[in-house]
Amino acid sequence: MANASDTVDVGQPKRRTFRKFSYRGVDLDQLLDMGTDELVKLFPARARRRFHRGLKRKPM
Repeated sequence: MANASDTVDVGQPKRRTFRKFSYRGVDLDQLLDMGTDELVKLFPARARRRFHRGLKRKPM
């Protein structure tokens, strides 16, 4: 049977909790504030090489 506490929440939908995004331990707000040079330091080697060589218009 349903508990009394279960029937109380029927009128209101459950609030969604959103996960806070982080990349390698750095929060999204800090990532957005970083410059490209600081951000590239967080990338793996292949992505660092790609940024160092420059991004072409076609792959973007």
